[in-house]
Amino acid sequence: KVRGLLITYEKYLKQLLRVGEVQRSWDLLEEHDDESGAAFAWAWVLLFLLNGDEDGARDALNHALEGNPHVAPLLVGLGPDSDGEPLHGLL
Repeated sequence: KVRGLLITYEKYLKQLLRVGEVQRSWDLLEEHDDESGAAFAWAWVLLFLLNGDEDGARDALNHALEGNPHVAPLLVGLGPDSDGEPLHGLL
């Protein structure tokens, strides 16, 4: 049940980021930071960058890389999806 809620939060976060809802994204991450997985860790990197906080983004990047270093290539389009095609629109 908890995993299902986390997936729902991840989907909601993805939609918030797509439409530029930075503050609502930030609030969601703060509210569920204890339950966070890779999606939340990498979203922190993006939010710090969107807010112009390079130091915060760097710290968040280090944390995200520690948690799941395999996401970084996907974010810049270097990793294939399950069909072997480049990923587009990850966030």
